[in-house]
Amino acid sequence: MKKIILLFALLTTGNVAFTQNIGIQFFKGNLEEACEKARMEKKQIFIDFYTDWCGPCKAVAKFVFLDETAGNYFNKKFINMSVDAEKGTGPEVADFFNVKSYPTFIVIDPEKNIKARWSGSSSKPNPKGFIEKLEEQLLLGPAGYTQEQARLDKFLKERPKQENIEMPGVIEFEGKYADALAKAKAEGKMLFIDCYTQWCGPCKLMSSQVFPSKDVGDFMNPKFVFMKLDMENGEGPELNKLFKIKAYPTYVVLNSDGNELFRFEGYKPADAFIATIKSNIDKDKTPDALRTLYEFGNRDKEFLKDYIAILSSMNKHQEAVKVAEELMDDLTDDEKYETSYWKYWSDYGYAKIENNLNFLIDNQFKFKVGKKVVTDFFVNFASSNYSSIAFSLGTPNGIEGNRDDVSKKFQYAQEITKKLDLEHNPTIEVFRSAALAEINGLIDPMLDTFELYANKIFSDNERELFLQNIVKFFNSKLTEIQKERLAKLSKDEKTKLLIKNGFSIRRK
Repeated sequence: MKKIILLFALLTTGNVAFTQNIGIQFFKGNLEEACEKARMEKKQIFIDFYTDWCGPCKAVAKFVFLDETAGNYFNKKFINMSVDAEKGTGPEVADFFNVKSYPTFIVIDPEKNIKARWSGSSSKPNPKGFIEKLEEQLLLGPAGYTQEQARLDKFLKERPKQENIEMPGVIEFEGKYADALAKAKAEGKMLFIDCYTQWCGPCKLMSSQVFPSKDVGDFMNPKFVFMKLDMENGEGPELNKLFKIKAYPTYVVLNSDGNELFRFEGYKPADAFIATIKSNIDKDKTPDALRTLYEFGNRDKEFLKDYIAILSSMNKHQEAVKVAEELMDDLTDDEKYETSYWKYWSDYGYAKIENNLNFLIDNQFKFKVGKKVVTDFFVNFASSNYSSIAFSLGTPNGIEGNRDDVSKKFQYAQEITKKLDLEHNPTIEVFRSAALAEINGLIDPMLDTFELYANKIFSDNERELFLQNIVKFFNSKLTEIQKERLAKLSKDEKTKLLIKNGFSIRRK
């Protein structure tokens, strides 16, 4: 959210320009490093705790942290830190200082003793008022902190609670294959075997995203004994002589006598995963049966859900999107807020239609999946528009020849970002800076932005993937110094090698 250099595009005749605005300079290291720096410079430490979904956090970032007056004041007096309380090391730091609401601002000495603390912000804070509030809290000292804690405790007690989404997921049988088969026979169930390897990316996605979900657990647990089988360890290699698995993940379904009923492969989202199984065990749920019913006019909501899922499982995404739009258009507003329909907003493109996006923005607090899920969708949606410019439009001659098209795409991305109130979101800043680098060829501002935000917004895998994309799509434009900067940002030897040598396949 907070930036030292504010980048913005002026799309007039297709050209993009940079302007600079010096605000608060935020320290890039961890808390211990900030404390050491504060000791050396004989300063205190100012910490801003924020989250991506927090509106007041965005307001402070926009109206205070980017202001030159605030920059002059804070940069002189403090080592400044900006901590995303939900990502990276942020949760650990937030727990250490018992931060429970956002934004929260604290001032500590180099020994981590709290000198001032307060929470919250108006919708349009001003630098002068913010500085006055800070100085007031510093004068109150421990008394002000005690008052602030009492106010915060009252707020937390009285605020409405968000619905919690349970994810009990699939119950995994932990034991040998023979024991799992015996259990299936005793309980009159089928045996479902997830054949995986430890290095398989789609296998990990299934384990982290699909098998833990409530919908999959509710469907699977009554019907199957579920076991995971590592095909390269334990009894996996020996059993592979029986199953002859060639790709991962592969799912093998057996009856209680050990006879194979069916198998299928690959990562599938929860609804498509369930639909694939249904189509194999229920003759009324096969793709042909569902298509026939649809063509004869069946528009029952539960039927349409099954049909969308089976289309998705068959990689017929455009057909699935069309049916999903038909399903959603027939819902009442209250039904659209339900958790069970959120996937059609997020996964099937319903929210990308302008009228639907406006409805989602206007009613975002009513959706039962919770505000964080909705905000995460907004961030992904907005950043994908910039990403498509940075990492999808490359040609041997850069973007020359389609500059008007790129300008329109960039302008649309800017409009969407503003509409979603994400102009100072860190994830957006990173992907926007990459789009600008593609447009105007200025690489260093993109690297500055990435260095500032990478550890806040990306997991290790996401960071390495972003770096690899930079190398893939900007390799011919990178200087040796820029490659050295990129290499320092990477923690993966494969990525470092790609940065050094580039991709063997050039951009097309």
